[in-house]
Amino acid sequence: MLSGCGTIEPEIVVATYDPSGEGGFGSGIEGRLVVDVDGCLAVDLETGERVVPVFPAPEIAVDGDLVSYRGDDLTGGDAVTLPGGFSEVSELPDACEGAGETFVVGNRG
Repeated sequence: MLSGCGTIEPEIVVATYDPSGEGGFGSGIEGRLVVDVDGCLAVDLETGERVVPVFPAPEIAVDGDLVSYRGDDLTGGDAVTLPGGFSEVSELPDACEGAGETFVVGNRG
């Protein structure tokens, strides 16, 4: 008989969209990447607010605990600066529903 205890981390869930055309948006955010209890990848801003970045699908990938964005490998706690703008998003992964205001990350186009 086997017994034990441990913590199972949720898989990282990233909100994405299919880009068309060139990226717009004239603002950006700075903060730290976090993975919330449901596995949603989010950014904690210096103001204490948590936002859900919605990335252009071709520019982001997840492999275990590692998030690759535009060629940079990131993990929870890393500082990030993302271009884009705050916008409502009609479809989010279940894990990201209610996790924070949505920020659409600009694409390279």
